[in-house]
Amino acid sequence: MAAMALQSCGKWSQPWQCGQRLGGHATQASTQRRHSCFSLRQLANRHLVTNSARGFREVCATKHGFLQGAQVRGAPPRFGSLNGFLNTGHSRSGRSKKQRTTGIARADIRNSQPVADIVESVKWAFTSLPPTWESAAIATTVIFVAGAPVMLAGLSLSGYSNAFLLALLVWRAFGGQGTLIVSLYFILGTAATKVKIKQKEAAGIAEKKSGRRGPGSVWGSGTAGALCAVATIAGLGGFQWTALWKLGFVASFCTKLSDTISSEIGKAYGKTTYLVTTLSIVPRGTEGAVSFEGTLAGLVASVILAAFAVYIKLIDQTGATICVFAAQVANLCESYVGAALQGRQGYEWITNDIANILNIAIGASLAILLKRLTG
Repeated sequence: MAAMALQSCGKWSQPWQCGQRLGGHATQASTQRRHSCFSLRQLANRHLVTNSARGFREVCATKHGFLQGAQVRGAPPRFGSLNGFLNTGHSRSGRSKKQRTTGIARADIRNSQPVADIVESVKWAFTSLPPTWESAAIATTVIFVAGAPVMLAGLSLSGYSNAFLLALLVWRAFGGQGTLIVSLYFILGTAATKVKIKQKEAAGIAEKKSGRRGPGSVWGSGTAGALCAVATIAGLGGFQWTALWKLGFVASFCTKLSDTISSEIGKAYGKTTYLVTTLSIVPRGTEGAVSFEGTLAGLVASVILAAFAVYIKLIDQTGATICVFAAQVANLCESYVGAALQGRQGYEWITNDIANILNIAIGASLAILLKRLTG
């Protein structure tokens, strides 16, 4: 039917004879032809617009070139010209598709933006120099969330929360370098505690809770380091003391690691154990007792931690030597206190945690003093 109408319209020699508006401006002498034009309009309304809109537009454009702008009588005002009417469905569909695509893209942007912000915040926290409280909080939180399975193997829940506070201070004062020192201490110390744990438990000389340390052990190991961190944050002693506080911090953890390794390895492998005050042979696990195997293992552990501090450029080689020496002296003092005073009447207040605090305080103080004396 569309082809018949177009053939009827195509018989006229001039396009204007078909009327600039469909059925509107044909001459009276061409009544029959005008009727054909009306038929064309009706055909467009009834069939072509609904079924063959695209084909009708293309054929009319090729045949006459003027129907593109022809008005459709009775059409809603929003369609305007036939061209607009025929384009409406496609443009609306295009807009709808575009809006859906844009909406999805915006939703993706909205969903990905918080993730991108978090990633950027974490990158900033780990690279911010000098460290701030904000960067320290973010970095420490990330480390403790990611490392929770490993940490909870060696810490109770209360110990875990206290360790977080210690780590926060350390990062604020010494950045990632300080946190690496504490992390290596924790890993090596926990591993040594687990060595022959069943044998130690059977002998009654193992750490309580299968070696999982509580708040007392956390601060017994980290009090001196925490004080050095606070002094660094406060700027105590000025710029010249910054290196000394770092040295004291490293020395305190070298001391505690050496003490932990020597004690745990001595309990597991020590063949002969001597009381430091009298050099008499005593059972393994006795307070103040030392063994060759344990002492050697403790020395090696302090060397490893001090060398690592040099590797990450927290201290220099001279400082590392001082830390190892101070750690051995402090451990000897702690063993003497344990043998002579711990558990005796009137000294019940000297618990293992108190003895540990005294031990690391001696190690850190001695290292700072030796550095000051040697320049």
